[in-house]
Amino acid sequence: MKKIPIVFSIDHNYVMQAGVCILSLLMNSDEKEYYDIYILSAADITEHDKELLNKTIFAYKADINFIEIDDRFDNAFEIRNISKAAYFRLLIPDLIPQYDKIIYSDVDVIFQSGLQEVLDTDLKDNYFGGIKAIGAESIKDYIIQLGLNIHGYINSGFLLINAKLQREKQLFNKIQEYLTKKFQFQDQDIINIVCKNRLTFLPLKYCFTQKSYELYYTNPKRLFSVFSPKEVEEAFTEGIIHYEGTNKPWNGFCYRYDNWWRYYKKSVFYSEEMHFQTAYKIQYPTWTLKKILRLLRNFIRGDYKQ
Repeated sequence: MKKIPIVFSIDHNYVMQAGVCILSLLMNSDEKEYYDIYILSAADITEHDKELLNKTIFAYKADINFIEIDDRFDNAFEIRNISKAAYFRLLIPDLIPQYDKIIYSDVDVIFQSGLQEVLDTDLKDNYFGGIKAIGAESIKDYIIQLGLNIHGYINSGFLLINAKLQREKQLFNKIQEYLTKKFQFQDQDIINIVCKNRLTFLPLKYCFTQKSYELYYTNPKRLFSVFSPKEVEEAFTEGIIHYEGTNKPWNGFCYRYDNWWRYYKKSVFYSEEMHFQTAYKIQYPTWTLKKILRLLRNFIRGDYKQ
């Protein structure tokens, strides 16, 4: 049976999210699919963390491998709530040399179907396959400043990696030149800059973000200007739900938060105390100045216009 290689990069703080993400993938995959799962981790991953992730895959057709990343990203630029683990995906072709194509996914996602179809995508002479970033228009000036086209800028939350080509061209040597630069979106900006005009666009269903849901209900014309109605429908019914941004289902309310909780309750990580605490936050939300300013900014920007 041909294995489907997929990689996640985490530190200790995201072990639970990785487990829920992997469980959703295995529960919704075709019975003929077999997953070769790789966890790229920081040094703070514990043996107990590994034990829980091994328990997650026990009843399914999957293997799990742990690769600890050294200190090569200690001097890399870090911003907002994104850790240095985000850079680990850039090493994937060299860390896993036995595959020509490899899937990468963030762990703040829920899978609704298997991944054999996307693995079969022909990347030709392109380095990555990714989904056009929905929010690119809102940072248009920034993207242009980087020397990029907003219609060619991809989200790095889900990637199909042309590992063979990247190894042949020694792409990581070029990537290293940008690691200490203060980019707003870190590894995502680096991928778009280094691989400019060498990217394949994947269907929306492989990274249907909270921003996508928001636009569908508040400004659908903007969403349909980038993706066809058929693509959007497929994303709704079988797409990967990506909880990007600061609003996460495990610590509050967000679009389709209930989908995440459905799998969390079935996972080895389930905690009744966490369930209660999150429900309390949703029922009695706190309004900080930062949250209010974010809402005002989105309103002024037009994200809430019909």
